Amino acid sequence: WRVLTFATGLTLVLPLLFGVPSALRGSSIRPIEAIKGGQDSRSHGRWMGIAVAIQTAFCVVALHAAAMFVFSFDRLNGQSTGFSAERLVVLDIVNPDNQPSSAWNQVADQLRGAGGIEAVAYADWPLLDGRSFKSNAISMQGLPPSDVAVSFLNVSPGWLDTMKIPLLAGRDFSDNDLSPGAAIVNEAFVAQFSRDGSPLGKWFEGTSGWMRGNRFQIVGLVRDARYRDLRQSAPPVAYTPFRRLDAKGTMQGGALVVRTAGQNPLDVAAVLSREIPRIRPEFRVGNIRTQQGLIESQAIRERLLAMLARFFGLVALVLVGVGIYGVLNHLVVQRRREIAVRMALGAQSKDVAMLVTARTFSMIFVGAVAGLAMGTATAVAIESLLYQVTSTEVPVIGAALLAILGTAIVAMLPALVRALRLDPVPLLRAE
Repeated sequence: WRVLTFATGLTLVLPLLFGVPSALRGSSIRPIEAIKGGQDSRSHGRWMGIAVAIQTAFCVVALHAAAMFVFSFDRLNGQSTGFSAERLVVLDIVNPDNQPSSAWNQVADQLRGAGGIEAVAYADWPLLDGRSFKSNAISMQGLPPSDVAVSFLNVSPGWLDTMKIPLLAGRDFSDNDLSPGAAIVNEAFVAQFSRDGSPLGKWFEGTSGWMRGNRFQIVGLVRDARYRDLRQSAPPVAYTPFRRLDAKGTMQGGALVVRTAGQNPLDVAAVLSREIPRIRPEFRVGNIRTQQGLIESQAIRERLLAMLARFFGLVALVLVGVGIYGVLNHLVVQRRREIAVRMALGAQSKDVAMLVTARTFSMIFVGAVAGLAMGTATAVAIESLLYQVTSTEVPVIGAALLAILGTAIVAMLPALVRALRLDPVPLLRAE
């Protein structure tokens, strides 16, 4: 009811607010002076020109903000994840009794033989679903601990291949690898902790909390992949075996990652939901999502803002176009006698076009400059909603200016055509 009341109030108040001045002006016209032609249309035209400039300024502010939101979404949506989400479906598995990794292997092995499935692996959770585990107490080769946080993820053998994260050096996990024990690190980890050469064969250990005393030897190096948030670059990551030293799983649950043969990975959802509890009754299937859906959910705010920005930008363009058309058409009607005299004295089409459009174009230019200045000054209020976009970028400013210029030209054409088609003879005879 608040939204409805607010919208209804604006709908009723704004027409009155902007209509009353025109009504008062119309009621104050002196008929005799108007019939004699004594009304000065130029003063009226000046006020209408100022109105066009103001309307253009606010339209450019809206277009400038819309361009930033649209570019922000496009850039976030175009970010490389470092893995292939094509044909991937992820299933959250709940096993309250903390089943050992052998139970997970049994499920994965039997699912690999099902129709429509290319590869199956598992991990603590899917990439980019918002979950993470970090430790900022890592000692490399016995050196003093670094204050740089390292993200961890327990994965099964074959998980890297299923996700198509390139292995740059070393090897993948085998069924004999345990946690703690072996680790595969990414490029960001090497850049932070092992800049002097290959990390293979080196070890690191935790120095606080549950990580204290847990030592891992690096057996592989992989390319960076986004871990928790698409807006953040890949952090230093250590992938560790899902299989623990005590033969248990890593937690009360995990995530199966299935790469399907068909283009729509959800086609196998029903089969997976049925087969997993049949193979291991202790395993309960929770959420079933596509990896692409997880990626898209990372940009849901930006997608919504871009959609709303496009809509309100279009509304602003329609309003300013209608305003320019109405003002210019009215001015042509008011100055038709002057245009007729000029045409009778030899004015060419280009002269008439300049007479009709020059002042309006100048007001649009003034309004556009003012709108860009306001948009740039107020962009700080929406910086937290943007991704890798600034208010002064050439594409952002160019998009706003081209949109307003194109709308202005289209809005001017009817009035310009009307002015050029004026027949001066009937008008001069009437005078």
